[in-house]
Amino acid sequence: HGATWSRGWSRPEFYAHTIDLAPSRPSRVYATGWVRGARPALFRSDDGGGDFAMAATDFSGGYMAYIAWVDPSAHDTLLGRADLDPAGARLLRSDDGGATFRSLLRGSSGLVGVTAAPGARRLWASTTALNERIQRSSDGGASWAPVASTLRPRSLRFVNGTLFATANEGAAGMTFACSRDEGDTGTPMLVLSELRGPEGCPAGATVRTACAARWDSVRAQLAMLTR
Repeated sequence: HGATWSRGWSRPEFYAHTIDLAPSRPSRVYATGWVRGARPALFRSDDGGGDFAMAATDFSGGYMAYIAWVDPSAHDTLLGRADLDPAGARLLRSDDGGATFRSLLRGSSGLVGVTAAPGARRLWASTTALNERIQRSSDGGASWAPVASTLRPRSLRFVNGTLFATANEGAAGMTFACSRDEGDTGTPMLVLSELRGPEGCPAGATVRTACAARWDSVRAQLAMLTR
């Protein structure tokens, strides 16, 4: 649970950016970062992170690579994001443990949300552009179409049939939402501007007394997040 840590694998002049486990094989660990010469690289471990080997350095022209998602049902299948110079990003897919990647989608702005259903047939991706909807694929990334919802998420995660999304409330009107129809409609789950603070607690309640002294400060911080 993170209470104690021990020193693991290291490599001179490797600067890690993302790391993720393969749920179907916990001994499989993926890590991306920069190596000497500011080259992006993916490393793979099959002993739980005790040792890593370089798996790939080609990310379809991307100068930076990130692990976006690892298939919970297939340890060799993963999705990655690659930033492009001078702008834009690619969504990449590997089905051979990161040895090779192929491009599924290119965005004119950065990719911020990437997720998929187990088996990686149904995929979703969102960008930083405010005028672009979530893109959805039902054929493993061969073709894409925008969902009906106009939500512009900052992150995405698909779990047990539900698509969860976080967003900039100032632009989207909500901070956290979910969709049970694969993105076509969204239900707000958290709207910071609607939080009532201590006024929503019974008079005389301990929590109301404790919160009241700090509520003005917290409310000011929440207001900044909803602009």
